[in-house]
Amino acid sequence: MPTVRRAKLAGGLLAACALVAGCKSSASPPPPIDAGRDAAGDGGVVTRDGGSSCSAPSECQDGLFCNGAEACAPGAPGADPRGCVAGTPPCPSDVCDETAAMCSRSCGCDTDAECDDHVACNGVERCTASFCAPGAPVSCTSPETCVETAGGVCGIACARDTDCDDGTFCNGAERCDGGRCAPPRSAACAAPWVCFEDADLCGCADSSACDDGLFCDGLEGCNTTSHRCMTLPVTCSSGSICLEGRDRCQSSCTVDADCDDGRPWTGVEQCVFGGVCRVTMGYDGDADMFFSRATGGNDCDDTNGAIYPFATEICDTMNVDEDCDPATFGARDADSDGAVDQACCNVQGDASLVCGSDCDDSRMTVHPGATETCDGFDNDCNGAVDEGVAVPMYRDHDGDGSGQTGCMEMRCAGAPGWSTAAGDCDDANSSIHEGSTTCAADGMGTRVCRGGDWMPMPCSPGTSCHPQPDGTGLCL
Repeated sequence: MPTVRRAKLAGGLLAACALVAGCKSSASPPPPIDAGRDAAGDGGVVTRDGGSSCSAPSECQDGLFCNGAEACAPGAPGADPRGCVAGTPPCPSDVCDETAAMCSRSCGCDTDAECDDHVACNGVERCTASFCAPGAPVSCTSPETCVETAGGVCGIACARDTDCDDGTFCNGAERCDGGRCAPPRSAACAAPWVCFEDADLCGCADSSACDDGLFCDGLEGCNTTSHRCMTLPVTCSSGSICLEGRDRCQSSCTVDADCDDGRPWTGVEQCVFGGVCRVTMGYDGDADMFFSRATGGNDCDDTNGAIYPFATEICDTMNVDEDCDPATFGARDADSDGAVDQACCNVQGDASLVCGSDCDDSRMTVHPGATETCDGFDNDCNGAVDEGVAVPMYRDHDGDGSGQTGCMEMRCAGAPGWSTAAGDCDDANSSIHEGSTTCAADGMGTRVCRGGDWMPMPCSPGTSCHPQPDGTGLCL
């Protein structure tokens, strides 16, 4: 994608353009992040190698501009022991000035659009005096910062929900939404539970909150000191089972119907061994109508009624497998292009992640399988920008159709200020281009522009070169 393009001294850049073939440069590879540093100074979470797990991007920054801004993403591919991920160099095809912390185009600019780096937080770049000048960064009031993933607005940047925790339990769990902290969707406790802030607990105030309406799991009551529910179990004698739908223990039977409690989530009751009731298959601890895997069912989490086969998979920051299918990861498609956001993931059995494939879920034209167009974006999400569609273009400031031979870049055909043809000997004069003539220094002959260089050509005997108002010369 286009990179940050900011101004350097014009004289230095023009000299570099004249001396360096192709007027191109590349950023140095990013140095490794110091895995043992604790930038926050709070100790963090100690890891096996003695480092600390990062909790915010600021803890991973190494202070260098040209190797990009480091991210905090524990568990992500390429993360170091602290969870820090190396940044992407901001100037892959431009000149990077570490001292001034800016990028500059080697061959200058003609329009503001050429300077746009598609980064919102650093402001709107402008083309000034043929060079890209940086914009005014978005100003935020502490502790908020400009959040790029949220469209360049102020907020608390985050990588996960825990980054947004305000330390108050009862007001609900703050969440990380699009890289910016968002308020809780609801309070921590819903009726009939009461919130106890001093204990970070949703607990009971009386026994009514504890009664689940079930018989076989015991008689529930509330401990008003711990605010937790207590249960007095129902014990059936040997050779009998508790039938939930009948609120009693059952021993002797003649047919399966004698044992059926009418509640399929408690298992399949059958009359066996000459008249004894037994639960022969399955148990559904969370009453979601699916038996646990431990008892022959396919519920991957029998303690959570929202997790079961065929449940709606949600794209969440914790990578919860709601539908018990590790191959699915939610269906967030903000740009409606048919591809799921690559931020949606599910954890596999080997702890690896399977994620969506849309590398930019804010642009409908960007997704796997899309046609790569020349627009400065990785349309087909293959990691390359404008591959196969950009063409060699030469800087053509004066718009005469001939560009500077030494200033070539791969660009989109028709880009303002660029030409597919080289050979201009004076890119500040539209009358001088490939094939144009000017007067030689002695005035007796001319010089012709050929391939970007001046070639001497004498005038016919008896004539001399006369300069023209447009800067060309004629033998008269």
